[in-house]
Formats: sequence, C-alpha cells, structure tokens
Amino acid sequence: MNRLYLLSWYYQGQDGEADARGFFGKLREGIEKGKKFPFDCPSEVGLVHCKVDEHWCVGVLVMRGTEGDDSVEQTSRLHKWFEECDADFSGTDKTGERVSHPSVEGTLQSRYGSHYTCVEVFDPLSIVLGDIGDARTVEPLIKALKDVKSDVQWSAAEALGKIGEPAVGPLIEALNDEDRSVRSGAARALGRIGDKRAVEPLIEALKDKDPNVQRLAAWALGNIGDKRAVEPLIEALKDEDWDVRSNAAEALIKIGDERAVKSLIKALKDEDYNVRWRAAEALRMIKDARAVEPLMEALKDKVWNVRKWAAAALGRIGDTRAVEPLREALKDENIYVRFCAAEALGKIRK
Repeated sequence: MNRLYLLSWYYQGQDGEADARGFFGKLREGIEKGKKFPFDCPSEVGLVHCKVDEHWCVGVLVMRGTEGDDSVEQTSRLHKWFEECDADFSGTDKTGERVSHPSVEGTLQSRYGSHYTCVEVFDPLSIVLGDIGDARTVEPLIKALKDVKSDVQWSAAEALGKIGEPAVGPLIEALNDEDRSVRSGAARALGRIGDKRAVEPLIEALKDKDPNVQRLAAWALGNIGDKRAVEPLIEALKDEDWDVRSNAAEALIKIGDERAVKSLIKALKDEDYNVRWRAAEALRMIKDARAVEPLMEALKDKVWNVRKWAAAALGRIGDTRAVEPLREALKDENIYVRFCAAEALGKIRK
C-alpha cells in the first residue's frame, strides 16, 4: 500500500511563520540550484511549507510503497539533510523555537485532515500526489484549490489532472462549489483528464458568473474535443469578456467543426485581436471556402498575428481567389506574414 509521509521541522512561537517561510525559500532556492533531496527517487518527493495544528513547518513529502518501510532510517537521513541545509543557510535570521528533529507524520489520509493547512508548495508536490493516483488524495487536493496562494491552487489542479479517472466525479461536483477558485481549478483539472463525462457539466460552467471559470471551461472543452461542445462554444464567442471569447475560439480550433464557420467569420472583426487571430486559425483548421473572402479582408488587419493566420488559413483552403491578396501580403512589413503568404501561394499553385 502506498503511504505518503510528511517529514518536517516545526517552527513555534510568534515568529514561527516567518522562520518557516524563510527556511522554505532557502531550501527551494537550493533545490533549484541543484541541491538533491536525500532520497533515491526525486520524482517521489516534494517540498512543502504548511501549518499543522498551531505549528508552522517546512517539510518533505515522501511516498514509499509499504507499511514495512524503515521510517526511522528515513527520519535519520532527512534530519541530516535538514542540518546540512541549515548550515548552508546559516545567515537566515531565526527567532522562533524550532523542534530539533523531523517527525514522521503517518499516512496521507490521517495527515490531510482538518488540522492541516497547505500554505506553500514547491512544484514536485503535484508530481507526488498526482503520480500516486490514490483516490484518497482527491478530497484534500480539492480543498487545496481554495488556498489563497495561486501556486498552491495551480499545483493542486495539476495533481488532480494527473490522478485521472478517480478524480472525475468529485471534480464535476466541485464545478458547483461556492468558491470560484475551486470551480476554476476543477475545470482546469477536468481539461487535463479529458474524460467525456465532464462535457455537459463543463458546458454548464460556460455560463458561470466568474469569467475565469468560463475561460477554463472553454479551454477544458477544447482539450476534450467532444462535438457536443460546439454550439455552446459558438455562443461563448458572444461573451462580453474577451478572454472567454478567445478561449472559446481556441477550443473551436481543436474541435474543428464546420458549424462554427459563420460565427468564426464574424469573430474575425472582434474588437480584441486575440479573438481575431484565433478565429483565423480555427477557420484554417476547418478549411471551409465560405471563409475565403473574410480571410482576404483579414490580411489587412492592423495586428500582424491576425494577418499571419489569415494567410495561413487561405493557403490551407487553397482557393485561387486568394492569390492576388496573398501576393500583396508578400510586401507586408512583418516577416512572419510574408513567410506565411509565400507558403500559402506555394500551396495554392500546387
């Protein structure tokens, strides 16, 4: 049975949080510069700064395979590592009282209880929890989506995405959570997983009152690629938030359904250039001749990225009506537009 240990140093007292945060920062910096964890499998460990009961701690999460693992030996190795790190970072001011040895904190299920509050994580945490793939990790990770720090939310969403199928049901429920951070994290994770059970709930999430949830729902639907999402994504192209419209267009790039052509042609004149260039790219993927003249007009857009994708789309559609406008585009001030225009002409001439 897989178990996850939290081996840590606790900081107590009025300045405990500052001390723990400072030591966490130093450890993170050291690891980024090549300092190794004291275990053989770096993919099975992660650095965490958290609050356990009333104590602030800096710890290492370690996954080991069986109940018979030598936790005393693990503790000894980690203690030595902490001492070495503490010596390396001796210039760090510490005023809080620190427990002088790391402690093994039992199983994942018991440790991630109501008294455990995750404050800050180093990216390997998502690798640890995600790669375990244990359904027991889902509930605490969904709780972590509520964390005030965006990097904690991101790591939790990434971990849930890696867990996959066991997380789908709880994540679908989390799309209705009162906390918008939980809803957006759930949408992100469902997009990573790609399970079609999430399509209808994500379609509903396109109507969420929070634009970030809508944006991530659109992104997730694009990743899943189910054609049931086409009509709702077309409707999302009319949203008042440019980022929602942009992500809806990007999702339609991935799905590539001709039902979206009329709306994407209209989106070529959107006030936001991100929507315009993604609409042009989506029309390139769909390859519908109805888009030829609107794309020829888009070759005159004031933003070079729109012009570039318009040229690329015209080349893929291959309609000879685009030859003269593309020849004009060979004189464009932007090298990428000129390159795409030349490439498009080559495709049409073939």
